[in-house]
Amino acid sequence: MGIGRWQRFGARMVINAAAAVIVSLIGVSLVLGLGGQSAGGFFALWGFEALFILAFILVSQLFLMLFGMAGMLFNILLLSMQLVSSGAMMPRELLPDFYRSISEVFPATYAVEGAMNLLFGGPPADRAALGLLAILAAALLLGAASTAIRRPSVQAAAVKSPDLNMN
Repeated sequence: MGIGRWQRFGARMVINAAAAVIVSLIGVSLVLGLGGQSAGGFFALWGFEALFILAFILVSQLFLMLFGMAGMLFNILLLSMQLVSSGAMMPRELLPDFYRSISEVFPATYAVEGAMNLLFGGPPADRAALGLLAILAAALLLGAASTAIRRPSVQAAAVKSPDLNMN
């Protein structure tokens, strides 16, 4: 008996969530251990970083699920656009209208906004966290929809319906 598409999808989500928690724990520990500051505290920063890493993972994985290997090329383009439009390189207020408008749908914008507020002080990161949760939920739903409409693989179909003509 093979592993079905929903079992693979569920396993992928568990691995993604575990990776986000572990990677963010290591990252925040290094930042604070090497003398970085956090106005929001360790757990707030850790939770927020885990949230934005999971959002990045799910968005990147979504394009792989939708477009296969071509999704990797789209991810390169998407990450470049996020870097420009997020406010990490230049304040968003100085960007052309095109980049400001597309920045609202990218997780990097909310990651930069919330991380800056948690690291250096400022308004609470609630708005950024809600933006990331919305993007995360959309990526999760689109990934589930992609899994639902995908035809079973040839290998899985062969396991479910063995050839009866074998003698």
